[in-house]
Amino acid sequence: SSLREPVTVFRFLECVFHSIDQVSDRKGVFKVETIAEGTYVAATGIPTQRKDHAVLMGRFATELQSLFSNLIEELEVVYGPDTGKLSLQIGIHSGPVTGGFLKGKAPRFQLFGETATIARQLCTTGEPGKIHISQKTADLLEQSGKNHWIKERESTTGTSMQTYWLSKKKVWGSMFGVALSDSSIEDEELQK
Repeated sequence: SSLREPVTVFRFLECVFHSIDQVSDRKGVFKVETIAEGTYVAATGIPTQRKDHAVLMGRFATELQSLFSNLIEELEVVYGPDTGKLSLQIGIHSGPVTGGFLKGKAPRFQLFGETATIARQLCTTGEPGKIHISQKTADLLEQSGKNHWIKERESTTGTSMQTYWLSKKKVWGSMFGVALSDSSIEDEELQK
């Protein structure tokens, strides 16, 4: 982004965030905030609790990966070939949060607590193009019969807890993203 004019970065982020908003609205995911550096914060199970919040967030995250790949191809035409080098890093943790509006000149809704902190850490310690999830989220997915979505992370450097990768693919290759299954598995497969 340092090579681009601020107005170009703004327009790019506006397009990406608008596309994510559409998925968020359709899936029933609560958008908490967007941050200028390109961070989109979302949650499920708030303001109304949901037992399937981890499954819903997993579906949301995998749909965002697909959306982002397609969107980047389109935006590469407008913003140049180096746009294709951009990728998502997603971190998901499940647990209680405290939320509220911070008052002041520009009030805004924010989430606080260990759950929000861990989700941010998972995002920053993940890898581009991957969905990094916590043990707690993996446990909830497993309890929901979605253990085929989970792959144990080989290296947990930077975090003291066991973490995992999430993918909608059913069969894994030796590395994340090299799946032996058909890449055309749609959301219908996620319903299983």
